[in-house]
Amino acid sequence: MKPGGNFIACFYIRGKSKRTDWLVKNILAKKGWFSPPFQTEKELRDILQKLYKETDIHVDGSMAYFRCVK
Repeated sequence: MKPGGNFIACFYIRGKSKRTDWLVKNILAKKGWFSPPFQTEKELRDILQKLYKETDIHVDGSMAYFRCVK
């Protein structure tokens, strides 16, 4: 990604809902719809803040939506 480029995405984050964690691990990942590794909110924030100079992260339930600038 070029400097100043935007990375916009959403990810499942583990640890927010036992029901969602079970569903992702036991059904959705096995079907190939979700791919591990699955980070917690803190782990995802730490990774993105190390890789990008600007991060804007929003969490809604078990989903994290973000925009990062390289």
